[in-house]
Amino acid sequence: MHANQHPPEKFPEPWLFENEALLAELDRVRTLVLAIPLHNDTFGPTNTAVAALWELRDRLRFMIGLQAERQRDWAKANAPKIEKKKKRLLRVASSSGG
Repeated sequence: MHANQHPPEKFPEPWLFENEALLAELDRVRTLVLAIPLHNDTFGPTNTAVAALWELRDRLRFMIGLQAERQRDWAKANAPKIEKKKKRLLRVASSSGG
């Protein structure tokens, strides 16, 4: 393992903070758009912006879910390889007097 690599058990949950922060920011922007005073000439564009923000949020939540699923699948598929490497590293460490 290289110095700039992290073992899989040290990975953060699939970037939850960044994902949650992004979704919270979208909610904040939607709230700002909803605060625009409605008049006959602003109702249509404001409604379109709110609908677009909802659709973007739903799409992002779906993509975040797919990303998390792919990461779980990768971890499950590679668990035997990771365990094998751990055992080999432990053997090397114990044979070198560590």
